[in-house]
Amino acid sequence: MIILPSTRGFPKKPLSVPTAWVLNIQTTATSQSFGMNIQNGTTFSVAIDWGDGSAIENFTTTGVKTHTYSAIGAYNISITGTGQCNMAVASTRPGIVIATSAIPSVFAAGGDSCFKDTFLNCTGLTTTPKNLFWYPATPLTTTAFSQTFSGCTGLTSIPVDLFRYSTGLTTSAFNKTFDRCEGLTSIPADLFRYNTGITTSAFTSTFQQCTGLTSIPTGLFQYNTGVTTSAFTSTFEQCTRLTSIPADLFRYNTGLTTQAFQSVFTQCTGLTSIPADLFRYNTGLTTLAFISTFGSCTSLTSIPADLFRYNTGLTSQPFSNTFFNCTGLTSIPTDLFRYNTGITTSAFSSTFRDCTGLTTISTDLFRYNTGITTSAFSGTFMGCTGLNGYAVQADLLRYNILMSGTSTALNMFNGVTLNTVAYSNLLISLNTYLTGSSLGFGAGSSKYNSSASAARAALVSRSWSVVDGGLE
Repeated sequence: MIILPSTRGFPKKPLSVPTAWVLNIQTTATSQSFGMNIQNGTTFSVAIDWGDGSAIENFTTTGVKTHTYSAIGAYNISITGTGQCNMAVASTRPGIVIATSAIPSVFAAGGDSCFKDTFLNCTGLTTTPKNLFWYPATPLTTTAFSQTFSGCTGLTSIPVDLFRYSTGLTTSAFNKTFDRCEGLTSIPADLFRYNTGITTSAFTSTFQQCTGLTSIPTGLFQYNTGVTTSAFTSTFEQCTRLTSIPADLFRYNTGLTTQAFQSVFTQCTGLTSIPADLFRYNTGLTTLAFISTFGSCTSLTSIPADLFRYNTGLTSQPFSNTFFNCTGLTSIPTDLFRYNTGITTSAFSSTFRDCTGLTTISTDLFRYNTGITTSAFSGTFMGCTGLNGYAVQADLLRYNILMSGTSTALNMFNGVTLNTVAYSNLLISLNTYLTGSSLGFGAGSSKYNSSASAARAALVSRSWSVVDGGLE
């Protein structure tokens, strides 16, 4: 049950709305230019007072409008006009913007793409007023707030009420909104409290490369129950100072389907653990669900056995690169994929590639994934050099009898040299239980002994492509 917070005392829009958009800038050299970008709109007239005593300029065409300041100093730029358009600080030295007022309706057309790139790369901006986006002319919808503060490396905080009145948002609403905001250390828990209509890929890369972020509020997404496909793709990618994840972070996002958690925590190099129930309530996940989810989380030392226990609807390519380059992992829980019985193509493609600390593989790791087909184990343990000399279990792939195609296990152990006797027994097992033709299997530099010569020859006779180090 979701408990709605009290709205008593919650800020209301003032009766008077702003008529001018004021930007404070600080030039750092003589003859320095600054620009504003009138991104789109029809039938409008924009007046810009550049704040240095020069004549006010009027514009009736879209595009970047620049002005050169002769002296170093602080200037207040006032922008007024009529009509509706989307405006943004242009690529002409956005870093000299140090403050902004609330944006009036005339510069917030509403609908699709509103506030796109508004403060892109404004590195000097440290704070924003809470009512910055309170006055759109019409309700905001689909891709609003795309890259709005992307590259604002000096931003240190976000007002909790910043999106309070953006209640009409739908798909792709917060794409890269705070991407590369390296100065952010925290996120208000109720930041997205009133954006209840957002759907599909709403939080794609929202906080990507926020390298100063140290924590995530437990209820950050609890009111965004309508998100579905690609919703959390790269949301926290490269947030290198995160050390933990709230167990209930995705508790209420029960409508998620395809590609939902792709790269969501990729390169979170400070992450040391994963809550067992992190994906407990995301039971509708299907294809591409966990692609690169924890890729390059180099401080991760263990994986909860029940992490994917309730994601029983997974099908094609669900675990591609999921734990790629997690160099701190030494083992994998036996039942990690026990309940993902419906997965098919590219199921474990590069899942543990370059996990150099991995020293063991459970015999029954893939015991219940009997429906996997093409490219199932392509590069699964590639580069796992900690397995050098490892006595791999002979029946590791015994139950994966539906595998097909020459790429099915291509490069599975590329860059690894398995124990000779163990690898020989694995070849014998492959020949015994995997009766299909034209399959591929890569064992890196592993060598086999004479006991497996006949089995390997039989595989080749069935058009298998077997890559290894040859006979010892």
